[in-house]
Amino acid sequence: MEVASNAQANGFGRRTFALLWGGASVSSLGTAVTAVALPLIAVVTLHSSSFQVGLLSAADYAAWIFLGLSAGVLVERLRRRPVMIACDLLRAAVLVSVPIATVWGLLSLVQLIVVALVVSIGGIFFDISFQVYLPGVLSADQLVSGNSKLQGAAAAAEIGGPALGGALVQVLGGPVTLILDVASYLVSALSFGLVRNREPAVERSAHQPMLPQIRHGLHVVVGDPVLRPLMLAAAGINAGIGAVNALQVIFLVRTVHAPAGLVGLLLAAGGLGGVLGAVVAGRLAGRFGDARALTWSVLVGRVFALLIPLTVAGPGLVFFVVGAFGTTASTVLFSVLARSYRQRVVSTDLLGRVTATNRFVSWGVIPLGALCAGGLGELLGVRPALWVVCLASLALTPSPILLSPLRGRRDLVEDEHR
Repeated sequence: MEVASNAQANGFGRRTFALLWGGASVSSLGTAVTAVALPLIAVVTLHSSSFQVGLLSAADYAAWIFLGLSAGVLVERLRRRPVMIACDLLRAAVLVSVPIATVWGLLSLVQLIVVALVVSIGGIFFDISFQVYLPGVLSADQLVSGNSKLQGAAAAAEIGGPALGGALVQVLGGPVTLILDVASYLVSALSFGLVRNREPAVERSAHQPMLPQIRHGLHVVVGDPVLRPLMLAAAGINAGIGAVNALQVIFLVRTVHAPAGLVGLLLAAGGLGGVLGAVVAGRLAGRFGDARALTWSVLVGRVFALLIPLTVAGPGLVFFVVGAFGTTASTVLFSVLARSYRQRVVSTDLLGRVTATNRFVSWGVIPLGALCAGGLGELLGVRPALWVVCLASLALTPSPILLSPLRGRRDLVEDEHR
């Protein structure tokens, strides 16, 4: 499955990556603001229950369950840059409906869920297109560095985004705050529109019946001794993230009694950890091997998550800060190394389906985690529910890696340093 790089050799590769990086960074900032604003709107403005907030969190990723696999095939049949621009415009259009509905007094939880779902659909096609597009801009040995820069920018946005979002929600209200994300998607679309390098024409072979192509993508991932455990470990990580995200805002607001502005600052701690994970990914992979770095990231991250349920008001807020920091740092480290490996070894004509299969499983469990956490929050209370999901994540998430051939490897590609 290993292929040579498809990077541009006409001098546009560096300019193209700069435009992609800039657009993605601005969009990430707006998305991070919305990640705080939507649940705060549900909790503070609409007075939603923990299960209802869980439904909202589930809607953020639910589309992966229904469209994830087919999206991979469709992306391989289309030019990726126009798809990314269209997705940015779609997400901007649906988000602007929230402040409009607020002005007319029509805002409801149902609308928030629909908005989250449509944004999720746009995110599916954007994310797959972006990952397939990137190997055509960067050479194989630049992928870890490029993905680190992209993940670092996203993590940096998670520092400023939640803090900014929490402050804006407290001052302006949640619906008005969403306008910032609308603007970010428009800037991202403009940035991608300025890209001038040409994509190769879509081959006729890409227009085969969809179901056989989906099955082939599934077969490749499930049958591969590296891609399969990476996908299952990512699923465990993301299920835990979905569960914690469904509970953390309502936990901080109603259990810890933190104001909206402070909630944003606390959530920003995760973004700071993400920056660290992105910065050290290449260095750790080079020094210890990417397989070892990836394995330890899975283990260490689940341990840090256990600090979050210990959070209490006052000095006890440090438990949330450290827990979110360590969990996100390890998650970003894992993501950079796993994504770079897929982009390095999977051919471009198959990468869309492999990416979609991976995301279908690893992101499809996020709404399940959110729904389970919301139900547990109603049944047990928010803090006990956090304990359950964090302990379950520690027990289950590392298993796919530890029970696979990766456990004894230095590198994901075995002969890379021989």
